[in-house]
Amino acid sequence: MTAKLRNWWPAALCELCYLLVVIGVAVSSTGATGGRIVYPLDDTYIHMAIAKNFATRGVWGVSGDAFSSSTSSPLYTALLAAGDVAFGVRDLLP
Repeated sequence: MTAKLRNWWPAALCELCYLLVVIGVAVSSTGATGGRIVYPLDDTYIHMAIAKNFATRGVWGVSGDAFSSSTSSPLYTALLAAGDVAFGVRDLLP
């Protein structure tokens, strides 16, 4: 083993273990929800609703009928709206 490899293999092993845990949690959680992506906080759904309405109707609001500044992160919502325009409205986008 070279000196560089001896220094990096513990970090690489930790990263591999972390990746396996993340994949396991993702597979387990999507299996528990019937294959649907479910977000743990309502903030994600608020951002998604505003982005969808802005992308499809041109209205910056939760209901799509009138303006409402309900987002705490306008840039994130604008990026989601751009994604909705580019890829269609999807739950997987955020």
